[in-house]
Amino acid sequence: MPPKLQPSKNVKITDVAQLAGVSVTTVSMVLNGKGRISPATAERVQQAIKQLDYVPNSAAANLRSQQSNLVGLILRDITDPFYTEVTAGVSEVLEQQGYLLFLTQCGHSPERLQQSIQSLSRQGVAGIIFNPVRGAAAKTLEILLGSQLPVVCAARSYYRDDVDFIGPDNTHAAQQATTYLIEQGHRHIA
Repeated sequence: MPPKLQPSKNVKITDVAQLAGVSVTTVSMVLNGKGRISPATAERVQQAIKQLDYVPNSAAANLRSQQSNLVGLILRDITDPFYTEVTAGVSEVLEQQGYLLFLTQCGHSPERLQQSIQSLSRQGVAGIIFNPVRGAAAKTLEILLGSQLPVVCAARSYYRDDVDFIGPDNTHAAQQATTYLIEQGHRHIA
């Protein structure tokens, strides 16, 4: 039977600073790759981080900087293969930019859409990508759009022109499909 992993002591940035013999600010600058830090000092800090198995607390850093690395994605049904692909693509792009995906689903319920928006807002997300729900209360969506959060509509267009939209180009896809069918000799295309 493999040994049980013991939870490690919660190592703080102050512990790293003390072991490296530097200030907390210096450790922070090394972690963020900012500031003028000598290679020798940076190496001492990196050694202390490794020795203590320090893992930076993203939530604390976000509170200090008042910025978030979380982006909320609200979908109708995460088990739908189309939305699975959307989720994978969004997650991949966000991770390349240093963000993490916070996923929620609302089904076809305007009430659950509102709950999802409120939950994501409370979590302090940096922005929200959402899939409109038919019949959603305009007030709910207006609150979202009126917030300071960047908002992007995904997969289905929204009724307002001032909302960024990412989705399939159905017109171009239909043209390509029709051209292909004509090239194959089909003449009665519905």
